[in-house]
Order: sequence, then C-alpha cells, then structure tokens
Amino acid sequence: MAKLGVVVGVADYTNPLNNLPACRNDSAAISEILQNSGRFDDILQLVDQSNTSSSIVKNRLSEFADKHRSSPIEEIVFYFTGHGNFDGNDFHYLLSDYDARKKNKTSLSNTELDGIFRSLNPDLFVKIVDACHSGVTYIKDDNKLEDYLKSPRNEFSNIYFMFSSQSSEYSYASRKISDFTKSLITAVLDFSPGPVRYRDLMSSISDEFEATGGQTPLFVVQAKNTEIFCDSSVELAAKLRSYLLENSSPPTQSEKTLSLKDRVLSAEKMFCTKEEAVKIVENIEKAFEEQEILEDIRELYSIKITSFDYIPTESATIGKWINENPSEELFAAPIKSQETYLAPDFESQLNSITRFLTISGANADNVKMVSKTRIVISEYKVTTTGLPFIYISIRLEPKIKAVDPVECHVAPILSRTKMVLFYRFRKLSFTDWEEATQKTTTKWARDEVFLKNEQDIESTLKKIWNALCDYAYTYLKEKYPDVDSAVVSTNGDDSAATADT
Repeated sequence: MAKLGVVVGVADYTNPLNNLPACRNDSAAISEILQNSGRFDDILQLVDQSNTSSSIVKNRLSEFADKHRSSPIEEIVFYFTGHGNFDGNDFHYLLSDYDARKKNKTSLSNTELDGIFRSLNPDLFVKIVDACHSGVTYIKDDNKLEDYLKSPRNEFSNIYFMFSSQSSEYSYASRKISDFTKSLITAVLDFSPGPVRYRDLMSSISDEFEATGGQTPLFVVQAKNTEIFCDSSVELAAKLRSYLLENSSPPTQSEKTLSLKDRVLSAEKMFCTKEEAVKIVENIEKAFEEQEILEDIRELYSIKITSFDYIPTESATIGKWINENPSEELFAAPIKSQETYLAPDFESQLNSITRFLTISGANADNVKMVSKTRIVISEYKVTTTGLPFIYISIRLEPKIKAVDPVECHVAPILSRTKMVLFYRFRKLSFTDWEEATQKTTTKWARDEVFLKNEQDIESTLKKIWNALCDYAYTYLKEKYPDVDSAVVSTNGDDSAATADT
C-alpha cells in the first residue's frame, strides 16, 4: 500500500505586501522530513512561485490523485504553509494569485481538497496546516472551526488534523520560519534518533505553546495514536537544525572569506542612531494617516489616530515576550510583581501516605489552604526616552449609527537595529449615546523589522492597516449577515466581496 506526501508552500503572492518569507523554510523543512524519513512512496511539492497559483495547484493535485487512483493508499500527509481564511462555512488555502473578489477561484477550499483525497480512500489522512498571520481572524466562535473539521462531510477512516491556531487567533511567524512549523521541527529533533508518532508531535507542540503563549494549536484526532509520522535519523536531525539557526541559508563564498573586521563593519550598517530611530517612529503615525479605508467600508468610517505616552493596558503578554527574549537587546523590560494565591498546605501533612489519603480520598475537602506568593509579569516598561509616543490607537470612527467603532493599538519597541511592532484589534460597543467601551479584543500579534529597511517597515505597516480593515469588515459581515449567502457586500448591492488578506 502506498504512502503519499503533499507539500504546498506559498511564500510569494501577487500582492507583495502579502508575502510570507518564512514559508520558504517551512516547506523546505517539511519536505526534508518526508524525503529523508524513507516512508513515502511519492511526494508532490508545490513550493515555488512558478507552481503555487490556483490553477496549477488544483491541476497538480488532481493529476497526483489520478496517478495513484488504481493503487490502495495506506496514508496521505498534506502540509500547507501560507495565508489561510475560514469564512464560517469553509476553510480556504490562499494561493499565490489570490484575489478576494475571486475567492473561490483563486483559493483552494478545504471541501475541494478533502474531495480530491477522499476519492483515494486512504486508511489514514493527515492534514498539517500552518496558516500564517493573514491579517484577519477566522471567526468569533472558537468552536466553529473545530466543529467544521469534525463535520460529517470531512469523514475519513482515520485522521490527524493539526491547525496552527484556534479560529479567533493569529498564527505567528518570523521572517525565517513560522512558529508552528518550528515547534514541529523541534519535536522531531527531541525524539531523534528514532520513530516519531503523530501523537508525539501534538504533545510536544502543545507543551511548547502552553509554556510560551501566543497561539493555541488545534488538533482533531480519530486514529489509534500509534501511527508513525517519520523516523528521525542523525542525518535528518543535522539537516533540520539548520532551519532553526539564525541564518538558515548557507553563506556565500564572499561571506565565508570576510575578515572579522569586515564582518563587524558589515553589521555596523544595520545600526541606527537615536535621532534616526525617533524619525522612524514619528513616520509610523504619518504612514497610518495616509492609508485608505477598504473600499467596501469607506463610506462607513473615518480615521482617528491618537498617540499615548504610557504603556497600553493588558500588556502582560508583551512583558513576558521581552522577558523570554533577552538576546533581542530591546529598550524595554518586563515589570514583575509579587502575587498572593491560595494553595493546598501539603507540607503540613505528616507523611506522603497521609498526603495521598487527604487529597484523593473522602477528606479532600479538609485540605488546609495557605497563602503563598509568586513572581508574575504584569506589564512592561520602555527604558529609553525621547520617543514621540509609547503606543498609538488607529481608530475607525463610525460615520453612521448602525456600526460600532473598531481600533488597532500599535506599540513599537526598539533596539539599536530592530523595531518590534506589537499590535492588537478591538471592537467597541456603545454603553451610552456617545460613549463606546471595549467589548472584544484580540491577543497581541507581533512583527519584527530592521530599522534600516524602509521597504520592510512600509509593507509591515500596510499589513497591519489591512488587518484592521479586515477586522472591521469581518465584524460587519457577522453583524449583518446575508441570508442567501455566506459572503455579503457591505455597500448594500448584490455583489460579493471579502477583504484581501
């Protein structure tokens, strides 16, 4: 019986603002695992810009399935890295020529993908999806994506479905590699040398994200929990470690022969003066002022930008990230405080047998509780001065009464070479005729840019702006659903459109 692998990695999109450089290494690393495990009889790789358009991907998947239709299939592993979107009815893998006005044509729906592979009747179907930060949350209901994946139309004999984040969250990525795929690689390395089960992958990935926070992977399992993903050899482990290094691509000959002095002088070009950095931060506000609201909601909102010289509320996530990444040498520090909490007083029990009987038997309610203290990170502080603001609010202010305000908070944190942009989205609701307060807030997302890379800064700010427009657009679609279709037009005509991600 044949075992098949499919790797689809979309790093480059028609709109370069949507490019995801990390996806190149994502797909290369997973291809390395499938090729070197020795378990797969045929592997289809669609990872270059030349073969990730919608027409090519759909044709190649159909041809691949037809090629193996006459053979019994033991296992199919499908991996995708790129932008993804769940519209409440179907999950869409956004391909390189994606156009929101032609969503179904320029993306691969999960329904279509399942139909292609269900026709092969595999004993086991594995789907690993690292849908990188696309600038739009899937839906408000965290359970809806999971319910969709478990729905009858997705029936296979045995399945492992692994999604990089819950439906209301973002998936994170650096410019080097996506966090979810990085965690998967780390799991394979942890079990090297030797076999790695799918259950081992899920356990390791869950442990890592529970410890670090950010996104929460989603797993759907209908299998024995004994199936093997790969056999991790010493050779494979050596190749995978290269993807986790700071620079994953091999050095060129000229880089190899640079003297220490030349390497230092080359690095010097990346450093900024304080005056240069202050100017860059000032331009953040100007960049948002020059943006245009998404056409479908342009008549509904105006732009209001407010700067603040203090730390945003609910910033513990930022403080924890700073604390866990001291090598970034940022001009910021976590604020730690002492917290009091109640805990069982096990120490006062006479011996381990007494402790066991006390907490597990009928006397569990009699366990004495005592106050203890622990150190927690509550927020962060900026350790430099002279910045034009600590964070800004970009608010879409309603022009009409039928819509609520939405806003984005952007908090830049600097080092001498980089700027880390933390941002989140909030929807407000009116509590009085003129007063609106926070109702829902997304978790903090993060992007890193080099201060000397003007183009990267510009594209990142554009991505954040697009994400804010998408957030408002998605809220309006949910508040005013079209009873005849899943996608509505916010300008009241009969056309259908979705926000570009």
